[in-house]
Amino acid sequence: MYSHTILFQPTRTSDAEQIRRSLQMLERLRDGWRPGHDILSSARHAERWTISRDADAIIYQFIGYRAWPGDHSALIIGTVLAIAPRDGWVLLASNAWLTLGPAIAETLSFDPIEVTRSAEVWLRAQPA
Repeated sequence: MYSHTILFQPTRTSDAEQIRRSLQMLERLRDGWRPGHDILSSARHAERWTISRDADAIIYQFIGYRAWPGDHSALIIGTVLAIAPRDGWVLLASNAWLTLGPAIAETLSFDPIEVTRSAEVWLRAQPA
């Protein structure tokens, strides 16, 4: 089986322009904007996903799985900026959109507003 890992974002970022764009995107989402079909149709898709945050961490982390025909698969790991499970999307650091299939059964409940609030605190704390 061929497998590879996709890591969208490490635990820190130092690209001031990327941070600015991420904060602008979170502001747009907070104001009610949602990604349309044009954005989500080209996004990667994750199945069997979960998000979690360690007790001493500021930010939530995403882990999801993607499989393609022919035994190809990928593990998707990233820092969560915003998530809307009912709408079927997540925004990861570096402004990477994913569409969502079913979460794993062990996923603990979380508040999407708190996820975004945590992301804003984390982004603002990054060195410029």
